[in-house]
Amino acid sequence: MKSKKIPKGWVKLSEFERMSGLSSRTVALAIAHNKIPAECVKKIGAGATSPKYVDPQAAAVSWYQNLNAGHHLSRTLRSTLAKYIKKFAPDVVGEDIKKSKEEARSKMSFDESLRREKAAKAETAEIELEEKKGSLISKVNVYNSLFEAGQQIRDALLSIPERITDEIIAVVESRTKVRNLIHDAIAAELEKLSEINKKYE
Repeated sequence: MKSKKIPKGWVKLSEFERMSGLSSRTVALAIAHNKIPAECVKKIGAGATSPKYVDPQAAAVSWYQNLNAGHHLSRTLRSTLAKYIKKFAPDVVGEDIKKSKEEARSKMSFDESLRREKAAKAETAEIELEEKKGSLISKVNVYNSLFEAGQQIRDALLSIPERITDEIIAVVESRTKVRNLIHDAIAAELEKLSEINKKYE
């Protein structure tokens, strides 16, 4: 076999398999089913073991274009061929590469959504368990309790003037007695309100 018989740019079949990243069986089936056209393949020599050569770029593009883009069994093969073809003819596979990237992003988004959903469910389950065990208090319950306590404090303090006005009038000539009356009234109400804390201990 003389190298001048090999068309310029053609490579051995094994080299094409390496370059494209496809197995020898896959390439052999493509040739047998004319997915790679006969004009892209040549046997150099007359012997049974004479090597086959292939026009790698033309073979890859023809093969790629002969595959059914909509068939699910062709997706992996088209994707592998597209990675090889984009090195020398990116315009041929531009849309397919773009679509593959979009599908990959979409899958990542879907996977991330599932991960977050699982994490949220696990967190909710943990919170519910802690609430049942009594080691965690609901935010709503805390708010309601604080609101109720605030109302009690407000009502208690607003009731003081009405309750001690007469007593103040009776001792108005003594500043100390007035101060002590007001102080004792407030202290008494605060003492009552301290019972609120005991409810939540």
